[in-house]
Order: sequence, then C-alpha cells, then structure tokens
Amino acid sequence: MKKLVLALTLAATFAGQNSVASAATPAVKAIKVLPAKPFLTTTLSGAAGDQLVAFVTTPISIVSVGTVESSTAVTGVTSGNSDGFIQSVDYQGAVQWSLHLGGAGDEIATAIVKDKAGGYLVVGAASATPLAPKPQVNDTGVVINPDGVNLEPMTSPLNSLTQLMLWRVSVTGQLVATSSLDAKAVIDPTAILATATGLLVTGGLIAGEGATGFSSSINPVYQFGPLVTTTKLPPKPLASITSIKAGTMIYKSYLSDGPIKGIPTWKPKSEIPVVIGYNKLAAVKSANYLQGKVLGAQWQSGKGLVILTERSDGFGLTII
Repeated sequence: MKKLVLALTLAATFAGQNSVASAATPAVKAIKVLPAKPFLTTTLSGAAGDQLVAFVTTPISIVSVGTVESSTAVTGVTSGNSDGFIQSVDYQGAVQWSLHLGGAGDEIATAIVKDKAGGYLVVGAASATPLAPKPQVNDTGVVINPDGVNLEPMTSPLNSLTQLMLWRVSVTGQLVATSSLDAKAVIDPTAILATATGLLVTGGLIAGEGATGFSSSINPVYQFGPLVTTTKLPPKPLASITSIKAGTMIYKSYLSDGPIKGIPTWKPKSEIPVVIGYNKLAAVKSANYLQGKVLGAQWQSGKGLVILTERSDGFGLTII
C-alpha cells in the first residue's frame, strides 16, 4: 500500500512539473509580413528630373545623392537645367547639410562611396562646355532677309552628358575638388567600387542607337584612367534579389507575387516589394513589405537595415 501511495505521489509530482514547464514555454509566434513605413520621405519638386538614386550610411547619418532640377528641393540654387546633389540626414530625418554639385551646364549625380580620408566620393555626368555660335560670313553682300537684316545661323549648344565627373566632398559637406573625363559619348555611370588597387567606376556609354558598358579606374590622387569599353549592356532585370548580411541575420529584398516559404498567410494579388530576414538556420525571423520600388539597402550596425525606395509621393528612407 505504501508503495502504491509513493508511486501515485511521484506521478503527481512529475505531472505537475511537466504542466508547469509546458505553461512556461512560449508559443511560437507566427511570422506576418508587416508594413515598413519610411521615417523620412523626400518629395523633391515632383519634376521628372528630380531623383534620389544612391546612399551610404555612417553611425550618425545617411548621406544620399541624386539629381535636382528645382531650386527649392535641396538647399541652394540650381545652376543650368539640373544639378547633382549630396545631402546628409541624421537617423531622425533632420537634414545636417546639403550641397549642389554643378555649374552652368547640366549635371547628374548617380553613385557615392565613402572616402578613406573620411569624406565622400560622388560620380556622375555633366554636359560638355557649350560652343558659342559662329557668325555667318556673307561675302556677296546680298540681303536674303526680306527685312534687310543679316541673320546668324542658329547653333544648338552641345549640352549632352558626355563628361564623366568625380566630386570629392568633405565629411561636413564642403566641395574639396572636382575631376572630369571627356567620354566623347553620352555617359551613364552607375557604380563606384573599391578595388585592391583603388577605385573603379562602371556604367554605360550611349553612341547613336548603340550602348556598351565601360569602366574607368581612379588613381590615388583622384584622377580618372582611360575609358575601357566592355560588352553590350545586358537588359536590366525586372525583379532582382538582393541579399545583405547583417550581423547574425541575412536580409533578402525582392518583388513578391506569391507565397513565401514560412509565411503561409502571405497571399499578394500583385507584385509587392518585400524584405525578409533569415537567421543562420535559414528560418524566417522577420518580414516587411514596402511601398514603392527598392533602389538600395545597406546595413548599419546599431541602427538597422536602411532601405531607399522610390514611391508615388517621392523617395523614402526606411529603417528595419
């Protein structure tokens, strides 16, 4: 009898412990795709030429570059039809400084990288110096104008974006120096990359109806090397997948038009930009959708994943 009572007591004790342990184990929370709202939206002027295209992050700021056609979108007055610009904001969205990059012609800024000296290197393109119209020489003295006035021929200025540009900007937003290279064709630089020997600018060249790729090195004194043409530019994919390693996580951004593994509740009716966070075991730990097209993403330790999007109401910076 004593053995039976002891057995029942032990059984009850273990049952109680198992019950307590089960109650203390948190339930696995289902992953949902949540909206990611931008902490900063830059509307610019709404003009077709106003664009925010690239950025870099620091522990205290997000420094972005682009092109502006209005004089009110970014601090300063636009020279010519368009200027490149660089702008620094803090992680609350307050503008720290901004700078126009341009002169009397047209300029665009298309890519940025941090300088080893602590500042920023911005690449872009500029129009060639316009040529002054040449007066027509009339040796015959015959007046062919019914009003008796000699007319000079109309000469269109050569303002195509045929100059490859490099602007060096200090950490406080001061223009340090400018370098250029005559491409003799319309040039569209898209990236500036660090290499083992320095820096490399890549992009596209457009001559007539043809387009080719190009590259140009930048030496230690920030001068361009010769243009090297590459194969014909491949068509840009409609939806590319970008992966970024962020500490113990890996984030992937892409256009989602169907189910996502590990998130059975996600059933979009159209293509929607998403950012999915995975741990080392490839398990989904976070999921967000964004408004607009994802233009770029960078991880900043202590701040999070910073994402630049092009929206219907402008350009947004979002932190996940």
